[in-house]
Amino acid sequence: MRNPRENWWKIGRGALELRARPVALGDNGNPSFLARRQQHLNATATTEIRFDPSKGVEAGVVALQSDDFWYFLAVGEDKGQPVIRLKRRAGSSDPATGAIIQQAALSRKGRVQLRIDAHGGKYDFSWSNDGNRWNLLAKDVDGTVLSTKRAGGFVGTMFGVHAYQSPDVSGSEKGR
Repeated sequence: MRNPRENWWKIGRGALELRARPVALGDNGNPSFLARRQQHLNATATTEIRFDPSKGVEAGVVALQSDDFWYFLAVGEDKGQPVIRLKRRAGSSDPATGAIIQQAALSRKGRVQLRIDAHGGKYDFSWSNDGNRWNLLAKDVDGTVLSTKRAGGFVGTMFGVHAYQSPDVSGSEKGR
């Protein structure tokens, strides 16, 4: 989103690498976020990330309509343990970093597959450690949050990858 003023991504060794930066999806800035338009009402977006989360840093896949309306399925940490979490922003009154609506412990760090399934006005959010057995985190989540009718705009929903680092965290992390 917006015109990048610095290089926070690179492609190499067969992977896209994002540098987590302190620009949230709801900050009206240029977050570490690359996306493409969701073209069908029934669609699936899947990605594999290699990421070892640390405090205040998360990376994952996003369904986004605008700065104010999105879902973020992220790998992060909670009390030093890796977690998978679903965050939502459903209007400008929600935090720019979103609100956690569901969270579960991850059994290990490293590679995780993330998936968003859109089916009409509902979205499902899942993850897998092996790409074969999927764990459902949230089912039939309200997809109208991402509609132009509710959120305004004209572009429609975008699926993409995002990496975020809280401003109170020093250094930077990379998610691939």
